[in-house]
Amino acid sequence: MSYHLIWLVPTFLLGFAAFWCLVVALLAQLAWQPLARHFAVTGLPPGEQLAVTQVSLGFVHYSHALLAVVTPEGLGLQPIVLFRVGHPPLLIPWAAIGPVHSSTFLWSTQYTSHVQAGSTRIPMRFISPALMAAARAWLSVAEPG
Repeated sequence: MSYHLIWLVPTFLLGFAAFWCLVVALLAQLAWQPLARHFAVTGLPPGEQLAVTQVSLGFVHYSHALLAVVTPEGLGLQPIVLFRVGHPPLLIPWAAIGPVHSSTFLWSTQYTSHVQAGSTRIPMRFISPALMAAARAWLSVAEPG
């Protein structure tokens, strides 16, 4: 047996972990960090955590990767553990979320809006009936048609 190959597995695992962290951190720079400059918090506020099926912030698409909390103060967002590098938890005030428009295709309803972070306006799209139902007290939805 060749013992000099024993370092191959740990080296691969460390290299993969480093590459993963780099990619996730770079993706965070596209939309999450502009939001974090205005809305970062140390942790999500207490409340029922809702799994969000799909969320797009700008050009970055998060599929089954975010947890959301709806509170009177705003919408809390936090990625699951694998995507937390460069992604601090956010608490976006309701006033920063623009009008919500819905569109339905087959069995799925997509909600489209934007988040105003200072002078930056970041498009936001999501599919989550549970999240929209919880947020209706603070957001109005323009139904199609």
